Amino acid sequence: FPPEEAKPEPKKDIAAEKKSSESSRGPVVVDMSKEELVIFAKFVHNSTLGSRPKVVEAFRVSHPKVSVSRAEINRKLDSISTKRRLNGGFVWKVNEDTLKECDLKESDLKPAPIEPPPPSKRKADEKSPKSKPKKAKTAATDAQQPESKS
Repeated sequence: FPPEEAKPEPKKDIAAEKKSSESSRGPVVVDMSKEELVIFAKFVHNSTLGSRPKVVEAFRVSHPKVSVSRAEINRKLDSISTKRRLNGGFVWKVNEDTLKECDLKESDLKPAPIEPPPPSKRKADEKSPKSKPKKAKTAATDAQQPESKS
């Protein structure tokens, strides 16, 4: 009798199977729903937090009911937004296509931080260090210096 050949089982889609899992905080959903994406986009747009981990942690603290993993929040942050420099700080901007997908308008979002105008030349000159006044020669300093012979 020849042994029966075991037919290989079809591979399962792990991503589809792992829609949710358990963690210490409760069930963690791998993909963001449309409602969660709207909440996340509102939170991120015009945020002035300086780094990705700060944005992720602040989002998780302020929205504990959103049960998306930290890794998924990081991936979403990278895919839907950009960080740009703003006079010594940073501002996160959500892409226009994501805002349209979520049906968000400017009135729905946080206002942009106010950019101070660039310093004018006059203000820059005022901030420059002033030259020190020259010391006046006294009789004591003249006596210490030898006279040059001409």
